[in-house]
Amino acid sequence: MNLQSIFTSSIFLKRTFLAALFILIFISAITYRHILAFSESTKLVIHSQQVHLQIEQLISYLKDAESGQRGYIITQNSDYLKAYNGSRERINYSLKDLKILTADNLKQQNKLDSLNKLIDLRYLLFNASLALIIKKSTNADQLNTSLFKGKIVMDTIRSKVNEMIDLEMVYLKARKAKYEDEISFTPNFTLLLFLFTVLIFVVSYLMINRDLKNVKKANEELIIVNESINHAEIIGNFCFTQWDIQSNKLIYSDNLYRLLGCEPHSFEPTFENYLKFVHPEDRHIFTKGSINTIKKADTYLRFYRIIRTDGVIRYFKSMGKMIGNNENNKTHIGMINDVTESHLSNIELEKRNSELEKSNAELLISTESIKHAEEIGEFSTWQWDLVTNTLKYSDNQYQLLGCEPQSFESTIEKYLEFVHPEDRHIVKEGGQEVLNEMNTKPAFFRIIRKDGHIRYIKSIAKSLIDVNGKNTLIGINSDITEQYLNSLTLETKNQELMQSNTELASFNHIASHDLQEPLRKIQLFISRIEENELKIMSEIGKEYFTRIQLSAQRMRVLIDDLLLFSRTNKAEKVFEEVDLTLLLKNAKRELAEAINEKNAVITFSQLPILNVIPFQIQQLFINLMSNSLKYGKAEIAPIIEINCEKITAKKNPTLRLLQTEGNKIIQISNEKIYYKISFKDNGIGFDQKYVENIFILFQRLHHKTAYSGTGIGLSICKKIVENHAGFITAEGKPDDGATFIFFLPE
Repeated sequence: MNLQSIFTSSIFLKRTFLAALFILIFISAITYRHILAFSESTKLVIHSQQVHLQIEQLISYLKDAESGQRGYIITQNSDYLKAYNGSRERINYSLKDLKILTADNLKQQNKLDSLNKLIDLRYLLFNASLALIIKKSTNADQLNTSLFKGKIVMDTIRSKVNEMIDLEMVYLKARKAKYEDEISFTPNFTLLLFLFTVLIFVVSYLMINRDLKNVKKANEELIIVNESINHAEIIGNFCFTQWDIQSNKLIYSDNLYRLLGCEPHSFEPTFENYLKFVHPEDRHIFTKGSINTIKKADTYLRFYRIIRTDGVIRYFKSMGKMIGNNENNKTHIGMINDVTESHLSNIELEKRNSELEKSNAELLISTESIKHAEEIGEFSTWQWDLVTNTLKYSDNQYQLLGCEPQSFESTIEKYLEFVHPEDRHIVKEGGQEVLNEMNTKPAFFRIIRKDGHIRYIKSIAKSLIDVNGKNTLIGINSDITEQYLNSLTLETKNQELMQSNTELASFNHIASHDLQEPLRKIQLFISRIEENELKIMSEIGKEYFTRIQLSAQRMRVLIDDLLLFSRTNKAEKVFEEVDLTLLLKNAKRELAEAINEKNAVITFSQLPILNVIPFQIQQLFINLMSNSLKYGKAEIAPIIEINCEKITAKKNPTLRLLQTEGNKIIQISNEKIYYKISFKDNGIGFDQKYVENIFILFQRLHHKTAYSGTGIGLSICKKIVENHAGFITAEGKPDDGATFIFFLPE
């Protein structure tokens, strides 16, 4: 039996197969043991890495909360609190995961408990700092103290986290060493399997089948990863690039083309083609940066602008690193991010910071201005926070009480000590009304200053509710002592004036009514004496009688004028739409006898239709025409010209001048429309320096023997014009006529 037959015999093959199978089983058993040990080592390494990752994630969440708090403190923008508000929940999940991962490690469990307490303390300090920021009256020292405490706790947390990481790194190092030992033995035992043909076949089949499955799974995972990266690039506005330095070949991810406004792979990925999209002013940044990347091979970060195909300018942030140690095998890996929104937000933030600084400066100036205004205007301000029940006084509030600023605690109880005992109920009830009904009605009360002087205070308050629903009362206290005392004096004067007016009215009644009956009897007896006794009187008696008769007639005219003046003051002022031309014609008819007697010529233009008191305007026309007839030149027929024109105060100097009466300025609009009506005659005229006197009651420019009259007619004219919110004046020259001008509003 030759060797070939022996080696090919079924027995040998069976024995060989059995031996091979035994060896396979033996090697498989040993291999299985090593695989189990290898699997356990792998799990331990992964476990350490998971613990490490969770610890890093935990400190990352805490840093996010700290950054959110810092952003809110700097900008007062509540958007920064979004990261802070959700951080606690994420940290709790991380702590829970760490608790599970370190369940078999007592040391890490103890450190984790300590870390949990430190995190609780850190969040207490977070909340305290935020509360100080929200509270408007917080000073910088309190905030700095709270922030410093937070820093100390954060440093302690970092230290505790580092301890946990260091301990886990010790475990990881030991587990990796064991992992390396296990992985080194497995190939040796596997190599033995290849010594046997059947074993090689079986192992090859199993390995090929396994590899095919793994490749298929890896390909599927790779497809998912690639799709995820593509979607992440689109969502995050970023892309990746690869640059093979040796071959100068560039590879762009699809999203780079999209960021440039192009379809993917719509142009060849070359340095020159990409440079066409870079803003002309920024191309030197991109070119210089690329050269430095090749020379230094360091990680870089640069910013530049690109112009998309649609003409829109976008801001790009580019970062990358050179990989590969071989001089002939270097590849540049880069990431490009579209940071336009972030860049514009930063510009807007800088603008708002500038505006905030400007507003703060203006607020400082405004605060100083208010402070000086309080001192000059003798008033003060106060604020009452209804949430915290705290009061804040301005410095002048203390000074109005005769105290130094901030010399006592600003409370309502302390302020009531200065309020006059008889007026304290006013302050209490007024404050309650404002709280209950949001009443803004002013309160008046007395205070007793520190020096004992009594002052009169006017206080008015208003309730304000801010965007957070916080209710605050703001108020102003004014020292109105001088104003109050002046009002008392004015009231006394008014009472005296009312008494004087009453006495004057009584006198006017006596003069104009009670004297009429005796005067009628005097005139009756004069007429009888004239009829029966005048013929037998001596010449001297006749002269005396004539004087008596003239005096009685003057008395009758004077009483009639007084009645007319009284009627002008007291009559009911019923305004009607009346044609002034009609009233002028009526007045002319009443004076027809005097006009005909003096052969007077009266001309007039069309007068307007106005809302007036008819009988007063007619009396105005009668008095003005009577005045012109009375003071006409001897032997010359009077000529009276009546004209009217529509004007505004802005365009008429005379009307603007008449707006000022003594020290009292009558406020009217320059655009208000008036009708200027003038009565011009050719009479004896007057000296212009007496223009103010002619409208004063009982004032006469001529002796009563030269011209008849009582000195009341023009006073009545002025009163009538004033009753119609108008003005009256006169112009004249001696022996050259006079012009009376009055203005009536439209």
